[in-house]
Amino acid sequence: MLKVTDLGVSYGRAQAVRGLSFEVGAGESVAIVGPNGAGKSSTMLAIAGALRFRGGIEFEGRSLAGLVPEQVCRLGLSLVPEGRGIFPALTVEENLLLGTMLRRDRAALLRDRDEIYERFLILGERRHMSAGKLSGGEQQQLAIARALMTRPRLLLIDEPSLGLAPMMVNNVYAYLTELRAQGMTMLIVEQSLTRALSFFDRLLILREGQLRAGGRIADLQHSRAVLEDAYFGFSSHAHTPGVVQP
Repeated sequence: MLKVTDLGVSYGRAQAVRGLSFEVGAGESVAIVGPNGAGKSSTMLAIAGALRFRGGIEFEGRSLAGLVPEQVCRLGLSLVPEGRGIFPALTVEENLLLGTMLRRDRAALLRDRDEIYERFLILGERRHMSAGKLSGGEQQQLAIARALMTRPRLLLIDEPSLGLAPMMVNNVYAYLTELRAQGMTMLIVEQSLTRALSFFDRLLILREGQLRAGGRIADLQHSRAVLEDAYFGFSSHAHTPGVVQP
């Protein structure tokens, strides 16, 4: 579904991502992990059309080069950015309906809204409340729900557990588990290596803008030392970046 080839992202002379290649197959849940400054958010923003990039990004065989976020969203990709990106002065429902601005199927989007309220009960209860009054976990639920209102085929989430209490992290991942069971394709930046190993189908470890290790979780469960080496850079032996196939 998603193919990233030799991706490069720079901020002036600083290279945030260098030669990154990977693929995400339909129905997969894939985690990107790595230390701060590894290039995780830059990768997500490039895929979503928010950053210029070198190399190639294809979604269902179509190049995303030169497209702006609105065009990328129309193709079926939706990003929940780091920090959630909600509008605190707007109500919960107003934030939610921002995810429908590109849609013209009024009756269907109202059905989707009602289904969101059934899935995220707290959002239904607080639909007329200012979003800024929600807790961090509730705001994360709202950000995910707003992305779902675009009817994405590929859901991108940048650090869904950032700044949340453990109980709220569990709640957020309970919703992600439901989406996974329904066949949603997900690419998620996760700060916890342990959580990534317990939830996702495949894992990509980035460090210094490059892919240091990766593969299917089932094949990596007994390689924790290798993964921690790739994540933290304990060893002087560099892992060769390469394409991780679905």
